[in-house]
Amino acid sequence: MGPADFRGSCYLKCRDANEFLGQRAYTNKRGWKPVVAFLEKQGFSNDTIFHETTDNVNHDYISVGAFLTLLFAGNFRADEPEGTVQERTAALKRAVVGIVSSQLNLPECADEPLENRPVHINEVGQAEADIHGDNMGDHAEANEVPRTRSSMSTATLIAREDKRKDVNIDKVSSRLASRTIQGRLTRHKEAISRIASDVHHGGKEDFIEATILLANKSRSQTTAADQLEEADIPWHGDVTAEDVLLMTKKIHTGANKTIYEDILTTHAANKFFITSEEIIHMVDTMNSNAIISALRKRLPGFFATERKTRERKRMINAQMNILEPKRTATGMSISPEKLRECLLYLYHWLRDEEWWRLFGDASKFGREKTCIFGLTNVNSSQLLNGIKWHSPKEVWMTHFFFLGDSRANLEANIGRRDGRLNDFIGLMANLGNKVYLSGDSMFFDAVFGTNFGPTTKANWSIYVDDTVESKGDYHQDTGRRSYLQKRITRNHDDKLLDVEALDAIVDPNHAISRITEKLLKLVVRSIHQVTSLVPGKEGLRRRQLSLKHLMSNISDRDVQRGKNGTFTLQFNEKDELKDFTLNTTAAEVILAPPTAFGADSQYKPVLENVLPETGHGSKLPDDLRALLGLGDDFEESTRSLVSHLHHLMWKMYKIATSEFVKQKEGTVPDSCMEQDYTFGLSNAQIAEYVDLADKYHRLFMFLYGARELTPYMMKMIDVLPVQMQNLPFRSPMRLATEAGEHRHYLNTVYFYQHTTRGGGNGNCVIQQLLEWQWRQLRHRILEGPAPIADAFENYIATAQIELLQEKTPDTTVDDTRSDYHQEQNTSDDTPLRGKTFILCGRLTISQEEMTTKITSLGGRTWDKAIPHEEIPLNWYIIASQRDCDKPAKDVPLIIAEGFRRKWNIISEKYVHDTASGTTALNMSQYSLDMSRLQETPSRFMQALQPSTRHNRQANDTKRRSALTKLRRNVFDENSAAAVQKRLFEAPQRGKENMQRPKKRFTTAKDHFHKANFVQIRWELGTHDLGLINSEIHKRWKTLPDNQKERYQQAALA
Repeated sequence: MGPADFRGSCYLKCRDANEFLGQRAYTNKRGWKPVVAFLEKQGFSNDTIFHETTDNVNHDYISVGAFLTLLFAGNFRADEPEGTVQERTAALKRAVVGIVSSQLNLPECADEPLENRPVHINEVGQAEADIHGDNMGDHAEANEVPRTRSSMSTATLIAREDKRKDVNIDKVSSRLASRTIQGRLTRHKEAISRIASDVHHGGKEDFIEATILLANKSRSQTTAADQLEEADIPWHGDVTAEDVLLMTKKIHTGANKTIYEDILTTHAANKFFITSEEIIHMVDTMNSNAIISALRKRLPGFFATERKTRERKRMINAQMNILEPKRTATGMSISPEKLRECLLYLYHWLRDEEWWRLFGDASKFGREKTCIFGLTNVNSSQLLNGIKWHSPKEVWMTHFFFLGDSRANLEANIGRRDGRLNDFIGLMANLGNKVYLSGDSMFFDAVFGTNFGPTTKANWSIYVDDTVESKGDYHQDTGRRSYLQKRITRNHDDKLLDVEALDAIVDPNHAISRITEKLLKLVVRSIHQVTSLVPGKEGLRRRQLSLKHLMSNISDRDVQRGKNGTFTLQFNEKDELKDFTLNTTAAEVILAPPTAFGADSQYKPVLENVLPETGHGSKLPDDLRALLGLGDDFEESTRSLVSHLHHLMWKMYKIATSEFVKQKEGTVPDSCMEQDYTFGLSNAQIAEYVDLADKYHRLFMFLYGARELTPYMMKMIDVLPVQMQNLPFRSPMRLATEAGEHRHYLNTVYFYQHTTRGGGNGNCVIQQLLEWQWRQLRHRILEGPAPIADAFENYIATAQIELLQEKTPDTTVDDTRSDYHQEQNTSDDTPLRGKTFILCGRLTISQEEMTTKITSLGGRTWDKAIPHEEIPLNWYIIASQRDCDKPAKDVPLIIAEGFRRKWNIISEKYVHDTASGTTALNMSQYSLDMSRLQETPSRFMQALQPSTRHNRQANDTKRRSALTKLRRNVFDENSAAAVQKRLFEAPQRGKENMQRPKKRFTTAKDHFHKANFVQIRWELGTHDLGLINSEIHKRWKTLPDNQKERYQQAALA
């Protein structure tokens, strides 16, 4: 009988009825035949719904009347135990409530399993009964059981089953506890089998092929938003490729691995496997872009396209505007304050006082001399969070410019006391933080004044007011230099950075290199002095032999300085030693005693067979012997005394470069808390260093005299101990220049990438390096904790919106000359403040008197070499008209150079009038007549035009090198190179589009899009251009007409 015959009746599931009646085991053993026979005797014929299979008849539903008959029938089977009727009677009271509630459509208990509720067949139409075709037979199929509106979907049942019993439904091997799901899956398989046989007239293969064809024809062309809108549309049986992919992600193959994962890890790996030969070839290209290009070809679809990567890179580079990049005289700079705000997201564990290392140094970048300033946080907590103080990746550049670190170039690029760096230093001081200056001696001399230098008599040190004669002073009672208690109190009114000299930390690495060079030169001089006492060729032979022993002993320690891989010293025609340089590692190895390499070391002393073992020229004083702690068995030979001197300096260096970190007693082992550790040198170690410095000072004076003490030696003796005590982390090595110097190397490696690039690739070199640094910083922050990454993205979006609203000014500097900013801050007391004068020739007063007069008015005079011509300067030359009227060949060099650079060449009357307060407003009244120089023939220097190559290179972001322009201009399409390029090189896609001019925003909607793009992207929290453009389109459609007017006016402008 069919379902139509049962309309108006109420049915229960046979499985549930068996459970309630307690006859499940009986029907499983004997079947339903005895039950059906009993019901027919009671007048209930055809009161069960069943379907026939090949080997049995499965009963699915039973009417309520037949169920009640079985309930009250008593013992209709022989093996029913006694007391069952009473149990059924008690259970009936509970069952009747559910039956009546379902008939009256009363609300049911939410906790009652759905599969135990009665099903109303009168709610199901004939169409659902005949869903599988016209030839249904006499009995309805199991999967054709009517479905009510209150029935739960299979997905809902699976989710509830998974949540309630914590059963992984995705696993094929897992056993489902819900009989409803098991029954539905059984009927699902049978229905698919009938579809394959009845519809496609085949088997499993035909069903799969039909499904594939259906998926190919039903490819989804809608967006994610359209799919959400169409979620309530009834399903018409379409299967898409996305559906098939979803099934592969949920079907498990075993070992808790889905088909999708198996395809990725096994099948995809086999297809796209890269052999060792291919890997070696990619690495040998030594170019990251070439490697990625090769991987794109080898693994299609696994990498983002080059166009999308280029667009993403352009978008990230545009975000660097939040760091406020600006042009300087010969380079670029970013805001140190904005950079610190970003770094606090990277170093999010910083809480208390911050310690920043401001590094500055010049280096070669390719063929050009450059200078960088970089910030590094050196807090002790960095070590406990995996950050290395000396890693070049932790040096974040704020300034990058050409032409080195000369005083004039520093003034032109960082300003004089009013630049970005000084603003940052002042901000850190107000916040209770500290900024330390890191660099070499030449850099410090340029920063703190114009008259400092290692060869001057009184200005060889920026720390103390010492002269050359006072280098050898020591306490007469103790014989120690430290008892003089030198203080770092020297004032610097003309310093560029607002940093005290005490915070300009001496770098032990630079010091040991320069000191070792000096000590070797003194050893060579001693060799010459000793061998010069031997007359004739024998003295020359001994000198050459001693020098060969010296170079051989140093070469044995793997120090290489020569073309043949050994250490060599070169001499000029006068037999004088040429200058040479040593790096830090070579200097340390040379000074180290043989015992420092280990007990079984085979290295010989550096001075073995070099200096004589005979007695020194003079005997050690008793107080010096006592100070050095030498025993009675110590032989006072030249070799032993010089070796002892080298050993003292090596010990000083080892203490100065030590970075001790010791965990406190009673704390948790391997704690990550900063307060559980002590950092830096102890008082005992600093006292040991001071003792070694005193011994070195006295012994060096005994051997060579006080005049041979170099500035770096005096800094190691006088300055470094004071800085050790003053530093909160008590370690000068933490502020060394090692990381900054390696940063120079990283910049070179990134830009050149092992190519012959000369800097003319179409973009500013400095801008590329700053953008690369920004991408590295952004990537490291976004790879950190999720809350920090989200906060940083919000910071970027907010900063970009503020820049758009504030209309940030152009990044080009209106006047990059060094005296531009200082001239705006003049006052009545210092009318010449910020002006630089060069005195030339004979004046009415002496140059010393003129210098004093200019200094009293706030100006300064320049008596050093004229700076590089490409540094934009606005200086003044004070000269006489007589010198300007001389013939071209007799014109002073300074006047010719100033005329060539278009400097102001004025008379001394300008200074006199300024001092008397009667200065004319028109500067031209003091200018000298240059008509004679304007008529100079081109063969003279004053007729040459000054070069602006570096300035042009730094400011022209679309500059092509001269070689590139030349080759493009003379390119021949019929040349062998052109033919080979057409035959074998693939054309670059999109190249023609890149050459097109940028699209102008001509419509009102375009202006609206440009003004609101960043804001809408931030609100949506996505970078999907499709969703962002769709939202912009919707807002433009709903925008009132009065608000559209300003965009329409902008389009017409």
